Amino acid sequence: MQITIEKLRRWMLLAAALIVAGIAALLLIAQHERRKLLRDLPAKLGIDIQQQTNEFTYSQSIQGKTLFTLHAAKAVQMKAGGNIKLHDVTIILYGRKQDRADRIAGEEFDYDPSSGVARAAGDVFLDLQAPAKAVVASTKSSAAADATKNLADAKAAGVVHVTTHGLVFEQKEGLASTDQEITFQFGGGVTGHARGAQYDSGRGIITLDTAVAADTTLHGRPVHLTAAHGELNRDTNLCVFTNVSYSADGETATADQATIQLRTDGSAERVDTNGNVTLTMAGGGTIKTPHAVVAMNAVSEPKDLQANSGVSYVDSEITATGSRDAHGDAAAAHIVFDDNGVAQRAELSGGVHTLDREKDKTAAGWTERELHAATVDMAFRTNAGTTTLHEVKALGNAQMRLMAPIGTPTAKSSQSTVASATTTLAGDTLDAIFPAGAATTPETVHGVGHTVLTQIAADGTVSEGHGDTLDAQMRPQAHNAKSTVQIASQIVRAVQQGHVTLTQTAVAKNPHAQPMTVTADRAEYTGSDDALVLTGTPQADPQVTDGGAGGGTQGAMQIAARRIRVLRASGDALLTGDVRGNYAGAGSQPPAHIVADHAEVHRSDQHAIFYGAANGNSQQRARLWQDASQVEAPVLDFDRAAQRLTASGNPNDAAAVHAVFASSPAQKKTSGVVRVASRRMVYRTQAAGALSQAAGASANTARQAEFSGGVAVESGDGTIKAQRAVVDLAPADAGKAAANGATTPLPVLGGNVQRIVASGQVALTESGRQGFGEQLVYTPNTTSATPNTAPAGTPNPNPPAASANPTKSSGHFVLTGTAAAPPRLVDPVKGTITGGSLIFNSGDDSVVVSGSGAVSGGSGTAGRVHTELKVTR
Repeated sequence: MQITIEKLRRWMLLAAALIVAGIAALLLIAQHERRKLLRDLPAKLGIDIQQQTNEFTYSQSIQGKTLFTLHAAKAVQMKAGGNIKLHDVTIILYGRKQDRADRIAGEEFDYDPSSGVARAAGDVFLDLQAPAKAVVASTKSSAAADATKNLADAKAAGVVHVTTHGLVFEQKEGLASTDQEITFQFGGGVTGHARGAQYDSGRGIITLDTAVAADTTLHGRPVHLTAAHGELNRDTNLCVFTNVSYSADGETATADQATIQLRTDGSAERVDTNGNVTLTMAGGGTIKTPHAVVAMNAVSEPKDLQANSGVSYVDSEITATGSRDAHGDAAAAHIVFDDNGVAQRAELSGGVHTLDREKDKTAAGWTERELHAATVDMAFRTNAGTTTLHEVKALGNAQMRLMAPIGTPTAKSSQSTVASATTTLAGDTLDAIFPAGAATTPETVHGVGHTVLTQIAADGTVSEGHGDTLDAQMRPQAHNAKSTVQIASQIVRAVQQGHVTLTQTAVAKNPHAQPMTVTADRAEYTGSDDALVLTGTPQADPQVTDGGAGGGTQGAMQIAARRIRVLRASGDALLTGDVRGNYAGAGSQPPAHIVADHAEVHRSDQHAIFYGAANGNSQQRARLWQDASQVEAPVLDFDRAAQRLTASGNPNDAAAVHAVFASSPAQKKTSGVVRVASRRMVYRTQAAGALSQAAGASANTARQAEFSGGVAVESGDGTIKAQRAVVDLAPADAGKAAANGATTPLPVLGGNVQRIVASGQVALTESGRQGFGEQLVYTPNTTSATPNTAPAGTPNPNPPAASANPTKSSGHFVLTGTAAAPPRLVDPVKGTITGGSLIFNSGDDSVVVSGSGAVSGGSGTAGRVHTELKVTR
């Protein structure tokens, strides 16, 4: 047979067709064998598949409401036991009100239709939808797709995304649970984990068994939350944690239990904490309370905190430069926050007490700030992310105490070598403003109602001012170990107004000393000079009351003036403008009064100086009087400690001092008025025998006035001129003056003049006669000329009896001279008489000339009498 090209082509096509047919036959046989293998393999492996279904969906409803829907991409029902293997499973759980849809997704579940229990193998993803947020997602999406989608939507939709293992879903109870580790994530970047969880879809309760922890970021701050156990009720939107701890920016808050009320959008609306609630601040300090409630804003930041079961604060730290210790207590606390959760205002109530103590290593002691009040309202300021105190308003018996150390530490210990200075401000209301920054000392303090400013100096001197209002400008306490400034380091300026009363007590200097009290309408304190300036009203000037050296009112002094300036540390005062004063008399003595233009009161040494007003080149006199007795001089200087009154003026004014001595009606005795003028007077009141024994002075004299610089004495008996004079007054009835260590107060001017001793160029004018000598002893109230047989210049041992005529003056003069210039009498009738001594009796105009005894100034003419008679022509 001839093989042609055409035949060869046909054979090749036929061979190819046979090959294709053979391959097809082989494929059919292989497919048949595969199907047979797949059909027979489960039985060979011990697997008994009853039914296999793709796109499996199951729903359960009650009264028309869907409880849950279960969807699987594939379901394989096993013959043995009837369990169903579900692949790519999604379970949708609906709330009772159909207002939420939660989702459980996993790669594989083993579902038992008889018990309604589905057990997951591998990872499980739960999307717990926030209330009122609809989940729009296909129930036919894969678990992986669901997980990816929900992670992406979690922040926007408020969905809580949970990942866990070993989940068990109980269909009949609608309960999903696991005892494995779970992790969760939800809106706002919150991530966390716990050990074991249950979700009751029927009751809407989510339970986290143990080891709950969560982390997030708020305003750039990392936040960490832990709890031993947690439970969320989806129906009531309540979340309860036990043994909870919250920390952010170094601050921590802990409580035995915290109950969180959620809004419908899942944000926190209210946090109720109970049991050992403790807040530890980042910079130190711990706040504790048994119960606190926090209201939250829309972004779950605190906006209001209320604690009504007692609040305490404690802070203690030791640094390289020193130490700090603080604590406080209150019955309740209320804190208001801004939109960012930063405290704006805090109100403490119910017996509020705070104490803040600081000590620098170089300081002598502790600097303290203490506050007491019924209610304290605090306002805060925030600058560059830092919150500091701006204002503190204390109400109800408010008291703020500031104490600063004075001095340096000793070489062997840190104790101060001197005491501390203390300032206390009090009132019905105190309003303190703090400077910007972290200062703990107020810049200003404003007080209203029953205000008190108390200052205790390092030496124990206490100054206490009361008034209607108080305004104080404070100076921050500087740690200056060498500082000797006391109160001035704490107050720059303070003003009290309205019914001001200042009390000054120098406890350390004299335990018997009575307080000095100043009343005024306004008192201004300046810390630079540690002084108070007091002013009054047109109706009432400020007034100083000084209790003197002893108890009671013995020797008390009251002085009023237009303006009074008091040095707080010493109590010394400067009074200006229309000065008026009163001294309380001792025993039965009447009070003494004084007027002056201005005055100085030196309390430390019980010294007071009164000045008259300047009048051109001269000076008007200050005046002191007691009953009818008085002293006038440009300067009246009282030294109560030495029981001395000094009156003086211009040295060129021979009559600068005017004194009047008159009998006090209380003594029921009659004597003439004695007037004395001189350049200077020194008046003393002391115990008998304690005065200086000037010539002719009696050892029994209790009161004495010494005049110098030229003296003129006028009385009903005559006129005396001399260089000097000593006036002895009858002893005062001191009564109770010695009680409690008091001495007889100054002044006591009233009473009988017992004697006047004049010396130095004495000139006597009496009944038209003149006597000249070196010394004259004048004794009022005598009626006879009984000679003085005692030595010249000494008292008469046989003084004449009192006059039977109380209206008739009967003075007794003893005039003596010197050896070179014996006394002489110039009588217009009898002429001139000299002798050792001349004794004048004004009552009967008699003169006794004595030649016995020494002549004043020496001997030489003793016993010699010379008489020159005037002959009428």
